[in-house]
Amino acid sequence: MTPTWRDVWTALQVRWTRKDARAEAEPLYLESLESRQRLLKRDHPIIARSLNNLAYVRKALGNLAGAQPLYEQALEIRRRLFNGDHPKSQPA
Repeated sequence: MTPTWRDVWTALQVRWTRKDARAEAEPLYLESLESRQRLLKRDHPIIARSLNNLAYVRKALGNLAGAQPLYEQALEIRRRLFNGDHPKSQPA
């Protein structure tokens, strides 16, 4: 399977996050989230994952106020998708 631009974009995000270049990675995570929000349904699991990824980067940068609402949105999506009984619908 040929990787899509989204696959490459995600790989770059992960690489920059791991190389402690989180400040440079944050705009990529945000752009990726915005793109996915335009293309997918509001309650899509990929949207939840993208929200969670951006929240992780913001938390790692010390921006807890910017991370918390994203974590909450991701959890709300997962609860709607999995009816609250699935491990992915529980807070960590």
